[in-house]
Amino acid sequence: MKSLDSKLKAIRVIHPPPSQHASDIISSMRTRLPNCDLKCFSAAPNNIPDENSVAATEQVIEAIENVGKWDSSSVIFNLISGGGSALLSLPLASLCLSKKVEVIVGLNKAGASIFELNKVRAALSRVKGGKLLDHVPANSVVVNLIMSDIVGDPIELIAGGATVPQDRHELVQCSRNALNVLKKYELLDTELRRLLSAASTNFGDKEEKKRDLHNLVVCSNSIAVECALKEGKSKFDFDQVVCLTNTFTGTVEHLVETIFQVVTQCIEKSAQSSRHICLELENPLYDSTLESQFSKPSFTLELSKPETAILLVVAGESTMSVSGAGLGGRNQHVVLLALKKFIENFKVFETHKFVFLSAGTDGQDGPTDAAGAVVDSDIAGFVLNSEALLRSLQLSISSCDSHGFFTNLDSEMFKSDCKCDRAHVKTGLTGTNVMDLVFVALTLSLNSNQIKTIPKKHPGKEQN
Repeated sequence: MKSLDSKLKAIRVIHPPPSQHASDIISSMRTRLPNCDLKCFSAAPNNIPDENSVAATEQVIEAIENVGKWDSSSVIFNLISGGGSALLSLPLASLCLSKKVEVIVGLNKAGASIFELNKVRAALSRVKGGKLLDHVPANSVVVNLIMSDIVGDPIELIAGGATVPQDRHELVQCSRNALNVLKKYELLDTELRRLLSAASTNFGDKEEKKRDLHNLVVCSNSIAVECALKEGKSKFDFDQVVCLTNTFTGTVEHLVETIFQVVTQCIEKSAQSSRHICLELENPLYDSTLESQFSKPSFTLELSKPETAILLVVAGESTMSVSGAGLGGRNQHVVLLALKKFIENFKVFETHKFVFLSAGTDGQDGPTDAAGAVVDSDIAGFVLNSEALLRSLQLSISSCDSHGFFTNLDSEMFKSDCKCDRAHVKTGLTGTNVMDLVFVALTLSLNSNQIKTIPKKHPGKEQN
């Protein structure tokens, strides 16, 4: 990029607050590009669009429309990442921002998938669904570098697909899809029905501008999983590393239940032999309808020594229905459910060691300061020995207060001077977003048919 420094005319940056990482990058850019028209905007706290999002989006549009004034051969670069739906926000002219936020929050609480959310966002926006391209001067070159935060990398949905062109038929279908989603979750009121019904009939024949358009996915959870598997082998000394899927899209409850099935399957199968064995195991997370370079109908574990360290990886984006007034996010809730599951079956696992970690790659799980959480056998035992924590665990699940539970748990463990590591995973904002990662670490023993120990290095311990 340094070779482009002298040629850059204008840059618009929209980033979420607070972000020291973004501030450092922007400061460096100002030093490197003293003659560039650089404007930065902090917007969309907790991934919810606000007035700053709207003002920043208007500035982006103005900069794009002015491209033709500088040079007829100008090139527009867009870096688009997860969270872009909230950062780049300009509701339909007849829709107030507060109403749009009400709809998005309602869909989130109802457990709508990211696919459903982005269909509604695009239909209610003046920039999503390819509409940002309406402001690009004819004959421009547009290069969009996309960081995918959606399973399958559908560029028409990432950040609302602002740079993916749609014809009249597709725009009409977008409005109809949004109507169906809102009906499904009982959020379709008179105002929204009127807006979307009008939109589905008022799209005239769009004038197609000649432009050289390139949409390139430069980062995705496939890359994150590939790196995790490599690190699991080289840095954390696991004997076997397996990605069960990188396309998970189900509920948090289904995710935990299925992972628990896999762990139980590993234990039961390994108990069938006391010598070298190659286990062929079913993969209940395999989905034949979603293409994945990692997920297969079954997977193999080779147990060739007395103790074999295993790392299971799951990636994707789960959904959850929110009830109660608690604070948390889907990753912390996944770990909360996993902790409950292991405690309920503690007689089976009391002589076993495990580590269960779930975290968002952006470093922020819901409207909290945590990326996720991690629990192991020691933490499960600590909770099991506390009636107060057991009551709190159940209450926190029902009220969706995973952040409150793990904050209190960390405090109790610290006060007790126990040897448990903290449960909360706090990385700070990472500057990227390629969905969520779940790690389950365990060590299978052929001799005793038990999970004896865990590797000295494993995900979760490194955070301290």
